[in-house]
Amino acid sequence: MRVLILGGGGLGTVIAGYLGRAGHEVTLFVKPQQAERFAGDEVQISGLSRFSAPVRVAVSTAGLGSFDYLVVCVKTRDSEVALAAVADVEAGCALSFQNGVRKDEALCRAFGRDRVLGAVSSIGGQVLQPGVAAHTLNGASQVGELDGGSSPRGERFAAAMDGAGLPAVCVPDIVSREWYKLAGFLRTSLICALTRLDVGAATQDPALLRIGAEVVREVAAVAEVEGHPLWELPPTFPDLGGGAPPQRMAPGHVWTEAELLAGVAQMGERQRAAGLVLYPSLAQDIIAGRPTELEDTAGDALARAAVHGLQAPTLALLVAFLRGVERSNARRA
Repeated sequence: MRVLILGGGGLGTVIAGYLGRAGHEVTLFVKPQQAERFAGDEVQISGLSRFSAPVRVAVSTAGLGSFDYLVVCVKTRDSEVALAAVADVEAGCALSFQNGVRKDEALCRAFGRDRVLGAVSSIGGQVLQPGVAAHTLNGASQVGELDGGSSPRGERFAAAMDGAGLPAVCVPDIVSREWYKLAGFLRTSLICALTRLDVGAATQDPALLRIGAEVVREVAAVAEVEGHPLWELPPTFPDLGGGAPPQRMAPGHVWTEAELLAGVAQMGERQRAAGLVLYPSLAQDIIAGRPTELEDTAGDALARAAVHGLQAPTLALLVAFLRGVERSNARRA
């Protein structure tokens, strides 16, 4: 399988390493200043596994040829520039592991809807330097057709990921899963970004637990009005903690506050028990003073809520605070 991975951050490097080690032909497309710091055509993975794997490093599309899959792993805020750089690549299928739900719209504009798969991933990766990344969480990845139904190309990609050691499945309701991942991502990332606590520490505070649960409820309400109800998926978000992709519960189930609180607490308990000190990517960017994906994730959900006339007061307050923090970081940069 020939795979082009767009973005040499933590996630892109980890996926490139595992697929490369499994024998797939992987090209990692990065910025020129990053390519200069690679130690040859390979990546080095540490953390949950430790190995080196062959990859081809590219900074332009000249001479790359065609690919079975284009996998987007850049930050959502960098999508427009990144996709423009590979606009002339011949790829049978494109998918994005970025956070948020509007990422697929960008891919459809660039490659046409018939060539786009939906996708989510709960793989944790932290880039240490170009070509070197720590694999911190082996959560599940899921792919599927935007319109639902069977997907041989999705099954093939999921099988390749799973066979390489990264749990993955093809599912018929991928857009709901993208909303599900967004709700799970925002329940801790906004709080961790503001408090600068890691997930394990933040989830020990009952007040913060309630805030996280309310964020989930508000995002789920937006998803439901857009035609992607989440209520039948487990409120524990098991795949975000490194478990298997969740199966749907009995039709008609609605999350209770107690279930949501328990789900957030359980995630923190798992991380503390494993001795993990993990920060969501949005929190990492805020702490480092970098631009974030706030507008492409929480900001987008908030804007969609407004379009539908939905109230999302907890989400709105957290976004307002973080917008202020981002402005402060920008002034100091």
